[in-house]
Amino acid sequence: MSCQSFRVAPWCVALATALSFSSVGHAAPIVWDFDNPTPVSIVQISQAGGLEVGDKIFADFGVASSGNAVYQPTAAEITVSGTFLNGDYGLQFNGGWFALPGQTLDTAINFDVTVAPSGAPNLIKDAGLFMDGVMLNSLPSSFVQVQESVYAAPPVPGGHPTNLVPGEGVYANSSGEINGVDQGFILNGVPVAYPEVWVIKDIMLYGGTIPPSGIIPPGPNTAVSWITQTYSQTPEPSTFALLGVALLSLFGYAACAWRRPAPARRLS
Repeated sequence: MSCQSFRVAPWCVALATALSFSSVGHAAPIVWDFDNPTPVSIVQISQAGGLEVGDKIFADFGVASSGNAVYQPTAAEITVSGTFLNGDYGLQFNGGWFALPGQTLDTAINFDVTVAPSGAPNLIKDAGLFMDGVMLNSLPSSFVQVQESVYAAPPVPGGHPTNLVPGEGVYANSSGEINGVDQGFILNGVPVAYPEVWVIKDIMLYGGTIPPSGIIPPGPNTAVSWITQTYSQTPEPSTFALLGVALLSLFGYAACAWRRPAPARRLS
């Protein structure tokens, strides 16, 4: 199995299977407390109906891991924390992902993001993706990669929704590390924003090809500790329109008041 084929195939599988989004509502999400930060598992978030972090609500999670790695994190083992980074609220995932030489690991995480009542009537306009705690073994073919797709409608098996962030991903191998990217939502070449978006995140690790000698050089496992996701918001167009109408009305009133002649003074 080649390194290149691993980088492409699992992501295609993740899109083809399109992990189902559950019907759990947003009735009583866990509210993240930045003063008392306590990571919660994806299972706990699903049981509560979501996680509210600042001006956003994250819900309807699904997790699927595959590959031949000895450890494949589940929804009960992946913990989530709220974060505030570069002025935007988001999530930090910690799953302890690692792969030994000759092993692959592919974890797909899906969820949806909505504007919380505190953020209304804003719309979500972009996604930031970062990874940290990356380790690579001494085999030159080992790598860690996180790719992401964001949709304006729930992806379904066999469907082909438009990915709003094509090509968004972070990648690290022996030649260097790209640990952050921030990309606005684009549809048909035009920037767009939505009150709710659906996300599929694919976390891939390859522990490197074992040399013909079978001798594996000493070194750490290929691993990634944290994956951070943030989202920016922008006022919806109707908000700008109402503001414009209000300003025009105020300007018109001021102009009329300025032009109105002063009342005639009565002679005694």
